[in-house]
Amino acid sequence: MLVHGDSPTKLGIKLDADRHKVVLENHDRIYLILCKYPITMVTPRITNKLRGSLGEIYYKEFCDQEGWAYVSLEQIYETMNPEWTFTFKKGFDRIKITIPEKIRDEVKTLVKPTNRSSTSPSFVFDFLACNLKKYRDYSKVNSDVFFTWVESKTGHVIFSGSQIRTMSKIDLPLAIFHIADILDRPEKIRMIYDLKSGKEWLKELVPIENELYEFANNRFEK
Repeated sequence: MLVHGDSPTKLGIKLDADRHKVVLENHDRIYLILCKYPITMVTPRITNKLRGSLGEIYYKEFCDQEGWAYVSLEQIYETMNPEWTFTFKKGFDRIKITIPEKIRDEVKTLVKPTNRSSTSPSFVFDFLACNLKKYRDYSKVNSDVFFTWVESKTGHVIFSGSQIRTMSKIDLPLAIFHIADILDRPEKIRMIYDLKSGKEWLKELVPIENELYEFANNRFEK
């Protein structure tokens, strides 16, 4: 049994001396849980990877609530097929969508790992998304829907040189989602986003160092 997050004291959790018992205090009730194995209390380290993962979680929830479906570039790369049909996700729905022929050349170019690694591939953007709106049945989706590239950012927004070069070449728009304080409580999370062409985004970015770029005045506002 692993408990993540707050300290045991804050959660009202007490560990028995032999670490095989847990006492949960919840208002006027006390629960005793007997565990087969010793209990370990852990708190995840706050890393850039964790921040990025949290940002993607909020983005995916946005998609489910607002009628968007997404597929990661890695998923397209690993499941490339002659029919160009891929499984997009929207909440618990798994939706088969055929990518239209008119955008396949661009998709094929962007789903190649930028670091040329087969064991730890990195991709220029996070997702390819399409707007499906809100329906009860997604079994038959017209492939002629609105597609966009998606990049999720948290904290100080930085773009790599490969992302900048790609923005100058893409025809599909790029949606950028940003959460400034990703470690804030969920009810206080403020996610802002905007959708523009790659060339429009380039007008707002300035170089800083080592092929890294940021928004002018370090501000991203919708």
